[in-house]
Amino acid sequence: MGHSNLPFDVHPVWNYVRNVIHEPVAPDTPHRDAIVEERFRTPRDLLHVPTFFGGYLAMWRNVARVALDIRGFIDLGSLETWLVRERHVVCP
Repeated sequence: MGHSNLPFDVHPVWNYVRNVIHEPVAPDTPHRDAIVEERFRTPRDLLHVPTFFGGYLAMWRNVARVALDIRGFIDLGSLETWLVRERHVVCP
């Protein structure tokens, strides 16, 4: 199984988007390969560790699976994680 399937197998991901970066966004910016959006239905799905990793029984196995997988392609020293909330604004 490649990495693309792992988030769906382990995490309660509602939507997953990988944005590939082909060239720097601006001069003198650090190189980035991609910006990945992982969306969850509720904050708990992301912030409650047992829920995020598939429940209490599967949690440690899934933590190990993810840790071993990301070592192969993520430079953890340059990884940036942003927790954001999407708001929909309806104009009359």
